[in-house]
Amino acid sequence: LNLWGNRCDLSFSGGADVKPDSDPFSLLDNLDACIVSDGTRDVWECVRGAKQNPPAAVVDIINDNSGYELFTDLCLADFLIEHGLAARVNFNVKAIPWYISDVTPNDMMLTLETLEGHENALLAGFGRRLKSRFAEGTLDLKDVNNFWTSPYEFCRMGEINPELYEELSRSDLVIFKGDLNYRKLLGDYNFPHSTPFRESLRGFTPTNLCTLRTVKADLISGLEEGLSEKLTAKDPRWMTTGEYGVIQFSHK
Repeated sequence: LNLWGNRCDLSFSGGADVKPDSDPFSLLDNLDACIVSDGTRDVWECVRGAKQNPPAAVVDIINDNSGYELFTDLCLADFLIEHGLAARVNFNVKAIPWYISDVTPNDMMLTLETLEGHENALLAGFGRRLKSRFAEGTLDLKDVNNFWTSPYEFCRMGEINPELYEELSRSDLVIFKGDLNYRKLLGDYNFPHSTPFRESLRGFTPTNLCTLRTVKADLISGLEEGLSEKLTAKDPRWMTTGEYGVIQFSHK
């Protein structure tokens, strides 16, 4: 669900209303076939292993879009805390809406207030629970770091911003959301599509990394040999339609 929440992107909608299906879970089985690189098992083993070896994991989410995608980010964080898979989840947002709809601190506050005041009792209760988690520190909105809106690819983080690199290295899992973060992970290099995901990170391994990305730009790595060619034969525009997604993992 958190992966496909990345479809709700102003760069795609052009500002038009995006109305997710009233029961998004009903779509997930059909969308599974659209995940072209699926490291779900590796991600699960990572968080489960942290749970079995106290202290429980710290997870960082590098957020992408506000709106519905941010709502699914909050759902994921709440799930991790509720089930003991993480002791704390940190949200890393941007100083400005860098690529149209990126999450800023104001977006986070507005989302929490909207949920808490919602006419739907379940959503209002969820909003209150989230605010309680922020108050107790199991959810944390990190101070804005300008590296997220800098021109540097992430493999240069250790050189350009060693403090941020060190901070992420203390996390058990960092989840990078969305297409723009993915492009900065790869440095916008057009690797052969079957290049192993870890290799395409070019040494950026502060800790265990996961990326949840709906494919909207023509670069990708970590695909099985020949899969890209099959998808291109089916639809030459497959990398820019937002119809396909990846869940990729790299261990530290």
